[in-house]
Amino acid sequence: MNKSADVCKERREQFVLLKILPHLERSWGKCCSSNEEVFKILAKVSRSLNSGKVVKHALQLLYHLICKGNFVSSNDNLLVVEAVIRSSMFTKDEHSQGYLKFVVYSRILSLLLMQQVRHENLPMVSLENDLKSVQEDLRRHIKNKLKKDNFRYSMEFILNIIDRLLKPHDKSIAPTKLKELIEECHEFCGNAEVQSKELKIIRTLEAKKNVQWINLHCILIYLHGKVRHCLIFLFCFVI
Repeated sequence: MNKSADVCKERREQFVLLKILPHLERSWGKCCSSNEEVFKILAKVSRSLNSGKVVKHALQLLYHLICKGNFVSSNDNLLVVEAVIRSSMFTKDEHSQGYLKFVVYSRILSLLLMQQVRHENLPMVSLENDLKSVQEDLRRHIKNKLKKDNFRYSMEFILNIIDRLLKPHDKSIAPTKLKELIEECHEFCGNAEVQSKELKIIRTLEAKKNVQWINLHCILIYLHGKVRHCLIFLFCFVI
């Protein structure tokens, strides 16, 4: 009986991995509404309690599409994914893909922060209570986790970035600094005459000055996104 159940489970897993996930990846990018639907499905699949393998691959695809997406002018899809991933971060399951969920969630929050400092049009009031609840849960987890590993660092990073998201702009100069760094990198990516050594973030690192790790993290995400878009463009041009 158990053997039969295992065979059925494996068939369901293979169907999701070989049929559903590739279909969702192909569907992504056709239009904004289809993107939102793909994000919703992947985020919900990542909450599965029956298959760690499916959860892992769904989260990896979700992360891949988040990296691939262009969220410069719209945050609707990000907010959709943020809500679903947030609701499943602290679920107790046998396979526990918790660290990967935290990586995806930290990426989402980083992109939201960059949108906030560049456009200042995020509905943070509606998210405030939810993000504060995440902070409370994370602080409890950190209190019980003494080991300094990637899992703990991810939790600490999320705590710090939520602090930045909830902090009023008029009470901190940090958003202004991050905005300047992003705009400088934007100019660097669009102007071949600008040398990388001229970037403030590079000069600061070379001088071994104190750099807020959230700012550095966001800049790396921004540049990573630009590199991905260039590679995709070149690939399409070649074929």
